[in-house]
Amino acid sequence: MARYCSYCGKPGHNRRTCPHRSEEQKQVDKTWHMKPGPRSGQKSICSYCGEEGHNRRTCWHLKHRISRAEGFVENAVSFALSQYSNNGLGPGALYEVTDRWYDSKATYLVTDGVSLTYNETWLPGESGFDDDFQRVPTLSFTVMGNKVFGDRTVSRDIGPTVDIKLDLENKVVVSHTDRLRSFMLASEGSTIVGKAHSKFSEELEQRLRDWAYREIREFFGNKQNSHPLFGEYDHLNAIRAEADAAQERMK
Repeated sequence: MARYCSYCGKPGHNRRTCPHRSEEQKQVDKTWHMKPGPRSGQKSICSYCGEEGHNRRTCWHLKHRISRAEGFVENAVSFALSQYSNNGLGPGALYEVTDRWYDSKATYLVTDGVSLTYNETWLPGESGFDDDFQRVPTLSFTVMGNKVFGDRTVSRDIGPTVDIKLDLENKVVVSHTDRLRSFMLASEGSTIVGKAHSKFSEELEQRLRDWAYREIREFFGNKQNSHPLFGEYDHLNAIRAEADAAQERMK
């Protein structure tokens, strides 16, 4: 059975050996079929920070940001839970949710049901200018409530969320409690009918810490996530120099 060329359609040869293709077209085909990754004689480019000479697996900036994110987990978990307790949404609190659309409502009991997610969000820089923002580690906590009575069909309610962000100095945990405040003011169809300032259990705190570490590993393990200063070599070098200087001062 004769083979046919995919370029000219004539029998007896293939596209690679086709006499009707110009040298320019052959070069285009070579480039098209080239596999991704470093070429012979060329430096590799890191997919996380954009610098040359290393890859994502050995990237200093990736390891630095992972360490930075994991370093604030302990404070973030305890701080978030204290925000709920201080506002009367500790274990044992009761709140009522009204669905005006469905003309139904129910009362929920706060237990040890708290969930979290990790992401990187924007925080204004020190200069105060509109274009001066930095992407910082953020843990978002959400308190959950179990229905105790009422005709609302939702048996497990998602309560208010508290965002905990690591500040630019890597020291203070910054809390964003807009949704918690609006919840307390009953502006979202919710009303607290019984406050409880009790603390959450130590078992829950440990469970949330383990959960946070898993979320961080999954976030940075996603190759779609890159450094917020990707390719900005001067800024990246400054970050590394500052970290090296801080390490020297600690010796």
